[in-house]
Order: sequence, then C-alpha cells, then structure tokens
Amino acid sequence: MSTFKDAVYLSWLEPSDPEGHDLWLARLDRTGWGPRQLVAHGERFFVNWADFPSVLATADGSLWAHWLERTEGPGLAYGVRVAQSTDEGRSWSEPWTPHEDDSPTEHGFVSLFPSGGGVGMTWLDGRKYAPGPDGAPATREMI
Repeated sequence: MSTFKDAVYLSWLEPSDPEGHDLWLARLDRTGWGPRQLVAHGERFFVNWADFPSVLATADGSLWAHWLERTEGPGLAYGVRVAQSTDEGRSWSEPWTPHEDDSPTEHGFVSLFPSGGGVGMTWLDGRKYAPGPDGAPATREMI
C-alpha cells in the first residue's frame, strides 16, 4: 500500500435521487485509480461552480473532507461541514461544523491544510454581513 505522499485524491459531487447530492472520492496512486468511495450524501448540499468540496490526506493516514450545506433561513445561507476517515475512506466520522456561527450568511471557500498532527481549516465567514432590520448588511468591518 502507498502512503498519503504517494497518492492524489479527487473529490466531486454528483446529483442523486430524488433531490440530493453525493460527495465522492477516488485515489490515484502508482497502481492506478482505486474505486470511488462515497464520503457523504445530503439533500442540503450547497452546490456551485466556485465553492466546492475538498479532501486532504494527512501524515497520520487520515483523510479529511469538507463540503457546504445550506442552512435554515432566507437567501444563500450555508455553512461548512467536515468529516474524517481513518480507514482510507471506507467509513467517515459523523459530520460536524467547525464554526459556531449560525447566522443566515455564507461560510465557505474552505482551505484544509496539514497542521501539527492533524488538520487546520480556514474559511470566509459572512456573519458581519448578516442583514440588519432594514435588510442591508449590519456592518462591513472585517472579522
């Protein structure tokens, strides 16, 4: 078996019935492409051309996946979801949200990166752009 340094991981979304999406993963190593593996299924995935899921392999052999899910409320509100696999993608942890903000705003454009013995994450946080009483963003200050 190869190590994470000897492989490339590809992730992609596919529509699934009736109205959901599936997040898939495939691994390319020196022997070729492995079988595709299901990472997550959901009916609330936020899908667009610019802000898409990713998978990261870390030195301890873990795989980390992120995707976006629409949240309750008006507009294009969505948040980040993350799961970890410790068995080469055969099974995944229960998804969790790395941010505590549940405002009806956007949280996306995630970057996963190796950090210490685990994973680090950054994302754009839209909470300062939550609509005020007049419908305009409450503030335009950086967080």
